[in-house]
Amino acid sequence: MKEVSIAVSVAEQSVRTATSLGILNTSVGLVGALVCHPDVRRIRILVNAELAERLPRNDRVEIEIHDSPARGPVRRVCWEQIGLHRALAGKG
Repeated sequence: MKEVSIAVSVAEQSVRTATSLGILNTSVGLVGALVCHPDVRRIRILVNAELAERLPRNDRVEIEIHDSPARGPVRRVCWEQIGLHRALAGKG
């Protein structure tokens, strides 16, 4: 398989406000699997400070802290519709 670079956002998820810890744990587990996958050349993870320490890291991982999305439903919608796109474009 060809090596890939990917970006993943778990910034909108929170242990404090999660309605399903299973979804949260699945997301964190998926990120962990991607970090360890040999075909992932680079992974950019957008995460809130609460979850940052739970994620595995290596020399291919770039962590960006984005706390706003986890602070309520309105901020989450703004993150998903505007903030995420800006962050990925390097503007946010």
